[in-house]
Amino acid sequence: MRGFLCRSRAVVLTYHSVLLRPSEFSIWHHLDAARFEEQIAYLARHRHCVTIAQLLSYLNAGEIPPYTTAVTFDDGFANNLTVALPILERHQVPATVFVTTGYIGATDLLWPERVASILELCQNKSFSARDIPIVTSDPQSKQASYRLIANAYKQLTPELGESLLAELAAAAHVSAEQLRAHESWEQYRTMSWPEVKRLSDSPLIDLGAHTVSHTVLTRVDDARALHEITASKNALDTHVGNAKYFAYPNGGRGDYTPHHRQMAIDAGFDAVFSAVNGAITTATDRFDLPRFGVGAEASTADVDYALNGGLSTD
Repeated sequence: MRGFLCRSRAVVLTYHSVLLRPSEFSIWHHLDAARFEEQIAYLARHRHCVTIAQLLSYLNAGEIPPYTTAVTFDDGFANNLTVALPILERHQVPATVFVTTGYIGATDLLWPERVASILELCQNKSFSARDIPIVTSDPQSKQASYRLIANAYKQLTPELGESLLAELAAAAHVSAEQLRAHESWEQYRTMSWPEVKRLSDSPLIDLGAHTVSHTVLTRVDDARALHEITASKNALDTHVGNAKYFAYPNGGRGDYTPHHRQMAIDAGFDAVFSAVNGAITTATDRFDLPRFGVGAEASTADVDYALNGGLSTD
């Protein structure tokens, strides 16, 4: 019954990173390649997988075909090209990749991956940073410490967040050079611009913008938010062509406002996506489109539940 009721609703899935080998401890947005392939194979068999352009054409026409689904990725990890794309190609499932442009070709990892790498490299069994108690004696302790640090970071401005990461690295006695030399670097790094171009050359892939620095827009002033939105589009337009879609970093209801929605419209985007769980109907605002995030522990059954009625726009 759930599946029948949701036949005329679309669901957009959000992935981030697809890893060839598991990390020392689980991070929500890094999915194992075998798990990812199982889910993509399921989508190819049971869903009507479409591009964002096709989804928008259905909204314009006022009718969504049964079981419509779109796949997206956030951030711009290099493994979207090296690991995820071959899987998508095997099953002929299209996807849109939302790129954090300031980290393309960067020598720094995105902040969650810096935290994870610092904890993986740290030789201390326990220490503290910014009064956060950190235990690294085993993978479970590292995972719990990662969550504490991540929760603290998300409450800070970008500048204070960088200060927290610097304190963490210093307290853990981990240098930037050690981070770049560690085996996790290749798993966690973002793409270079030539890699972004190679990804965009695939007929299955569209690119969208995800701000410059992955800043939560409600934690910065309007001038910074406008720059984050428009400069990310300009960078993609310059390097690989017209970026038509935008996704908010973090993307919860408290992470953006109607004012940011208007900024994205004025920047020239055709659609804007959040990370709020929900299905899309013909009445859904194309500049506030929900998505369902797929985490590292999500099974194909979990994805099936979301696609067949586990989500609601009510």
